[in-house]
Amino acid sequence: MDLLSTIFDPQAVQIISQVVTVDSQHQDILLWTPARKGDCSTKNIYRFLHSQDHVQLPLTGSRSLQQQANQILQRMWKLKNLPPLIKTFTWRLIRRALATGCQAARYSTHIDEHCSTCGLIETDAHLFFHCDFARAVWFSATPPL
Repeated sequence: MDLLSTIFDPQAVQIISQVVTVDSQHQDILLWTPARKGDCSTKNIYRFLHSQDHVQLPLTGSRSLQQQANQILQRMWKLKNLPPLIKTFTWRLIRRALATGCQAARYSTHIDEHCSTCGLIETDAHLFFHCDFARAVWFSATPPL
């Protein structure tokens, strides 16, 4: 009680002292109850959140996804032979989280948001589809993309 009094205020000490202890010879174990074996892993947390009906991405706003994009992401994550680097890149492209000039310029005034090749604003769409240089790179790849 003396130790508790040095750490907590009197009201907290009173509440803590009312906690009933369980007399047991067994060692305490931390268990996460939503998991079958009690282990708290990223996989188990994902499964738990996925099973909840109320956990969803917002339908509007910057964090929302169109249904088609969401389906692409779901199919892509299930592919076993797709390298994690490609999965991450696809996720970033669909979520508009690539480090383009437009995105980076939002966080620093020292970064130019314009494409260094053609001078237009560098967005993810520009980087992959509209810039003449980027299109030349994509079409010169073997096989052409």
